[in-house]
This record gives sequence, C-alpha cells and structure tokens, in this order.
Amino acid sequence: MDYANADGSVAEMCGNGIRCVGVLAHEQGLVDGLTFDVATRAGVKRLELRTDDGGVGSVTVGMGPANFTLASIPMRGPAWETFLGQPFEIGRT
Repeated sequence: MDYANADGSVAEMCGNGIRCVGVLAHEQGLVDGLTFDVATRAGVKRLELRTDDGGVGSVTVGMGPANFTLASIPMRGPAWETFLGQPFEIGRT
C-alpha cells in the first residue's frame, strides 16, 4: 500500500486509508478470509475484518505500539524525551 498526503508527499501509513484498502480487497475478492496482511512503508500491518449483514462492518488494524518521543512526532527538544505530561498552548483565532 502506498499513500500520498494532500500535498503529494509520500506517507508511511494512513490508518483510515488502510481500513479502506481492507474493505476494497475483501469486496473485490482479492483476499481469502477476514484476516490478512498488507505491506506498507511502515511495515506489514495485520487487518481483521468483521462482517455484518454480508458487508464489512469494521476493520481493526495492528498498528504496533505508539511512539511519543519528540523525534517521532516531530517536536523540538531532546529526541528521546516524550511530550506526555508536558503543558502546551492551543492557539485560538
């Protein structure tokens, strides 16, 4: 799966996008069963589809553990620190 951001740049992953890919793959008969893997730029992701009334009702994606380091978000500061518990301002216009 390749995903492009609105500005045309390539993204590693899109949670909602991969769910749509899962539904499409199922509806087009491209996969057997309701659990399958999709290769992405962020690695292989496991999808689990749940059906209701013959269609896909929901898709769960194994995204891996969350990473809240400043470097991964990205934010300024020591790359290994996290922003959890730090105050931040929300600008209003």
